[in-house]
Amino acid sequence: MRRVYLHVGAPKSGTTYIQDRLSRNARILRRHGLHVPNLFPSLTPARAQFRAALDLLGQDWGGPEGHAAGHWDRLVEKVRRTQGAVLISHEIFAPAPAEVIDKAVSDLGRDAELHIVYTARDYGRALTSAWQESVKAGRRWRLRKFLDLAHEHRNWFAKALELPDVLEAWGRDLPPEHVHVVTAPSGDGDSPALWERFCEVLGVPPGLARHRARRSNPSLDAVATEIIRQLNVRHRAGPNADPNRDRYVDALIDLLQSRKSERIPIELPPQDRPWVTERARSWIDWLEDHKVVVHGDVEDLIPSGFRPEDAWVNPDRLPRKAVRGLALDALHHVAARKRDLAAVPDQIVTGVRSRFF
Repeated sequence: MRRVYLHVGAPKSGTTYIQDRLSRNARILRRHGLHVPNLFPSLTPARAQFRAALDLLGQDWGGPEGHAAGHWDRLVEKVRRTQGAVLISHEIFAPAPAEVIDKAVSDLGRDAELHIVYTARDYGRALTSAWQESVKAGRRWRLRKFLDLAHEHRNWFAKALELPDVLEAWGRDLPPEHVHVVTAPSGDGDSPALWERFCEVLGVPPGLARHRARRSNPSLDAVATEIIRQLNVRHRAGPNADPNRDRYVDALIDLLQSRKSERIPIELPPQDRPWVTERARSWIDWLEDHKVVVHGDVEDLIPSGFRPEDAWVNPDRLPRKAVRGLALDALHHVAARKRDLAAVPDQIVTGVRSRFF
């Protein structure tokens, strides 16, 4: 019987790294019985599956209007024509509503053995990383607002990161041995250990995928995130509202990430650490009670590595000198590349200059 693995998230748990490595090794994996389906020669498997996920969820962003239409049905048809094991992966599946989950399980589970896979990491790092990711996508909220909403399960990332809710929704009609949790090792989520744990789910040797990932999604530090956030305030369009925004924000992020100055990490406020740790421990209890298959160490889910309270820097109240300094570095970098200015969107120059100077 065909076996289908549906990797539903979570965001900020090394998913970009996993998806890129799968895409880059799709041909090799196919020869060994694991299929990472694509839909069009012009797309990578990761990009095609993203469009299929958008189509299933009834969403339309990340491209021109209508670019995802019909992709889910094409993907399902391709899966049904495939013999052996099939893997589909995208983190936007995680907090899907019940009717979407029912359709996905029905479409993929027909004449197949369906497995749900969920990658999870240290809840403290996941939350702070999710906040900066939402700012990169166009949100204007500060960390305090984001955490308050997360505490009440009132934002998309909080819902996608809530391990018991996601697995109860996606796995409610599956036996527990068909529900897999891969814990991301402490620290960097894009690591060989994460890949090894993920391959354990699929039953393939990790070294089989010999081409290493080229793409990952590293988090910004507090100062770079604040610069993007303030530009979002000026831009006013909101997340996913302007297709051109991604181009210039990605270029600006490259400039901000290339700097050599000291970075200020985004860390949980001291007052939030107890409830985040308590929630992570409740996840471990849930995993033990529900007997799902865990790949890795559940203790990796417990927030750790906090700096002392007196060393914590509030991302919502950064020294203005640090923010202006990094903004100036970005403008200087643009000026130094004056021969390539045609490749640098004008919005970077005008936006940074008008916001910070």
